[in-house]
Amino acid sequence: MEPTKVAKKNSPNKFKSPPKKSPIKKIKKSSKNWSEEEREQLIEAIQQVQQSTADARISAESSLLYVNLTV
Repeated sequence: MEPTKVAKKNSPNKFKSPPKKSPIKKIKKSSKNWSEEEREQLIEAIQQVQQSTADARISAESSLLYVNLTV
């Protein structure tokens, strides 16, 4: 269905579209060649963080359990 002549006359001639968003940048993969020692240090650091996170979660859960038992 075509717009009427009145609609054509009232439509703006100089419609400016909003600025386009910049495209999402792709994350570049590291081209660094890790030495075996660096790799071991990184794995060890990650394991320590995971362990401390697990310990904190267990501590929080046991604290909540204690609070629930005492109330």
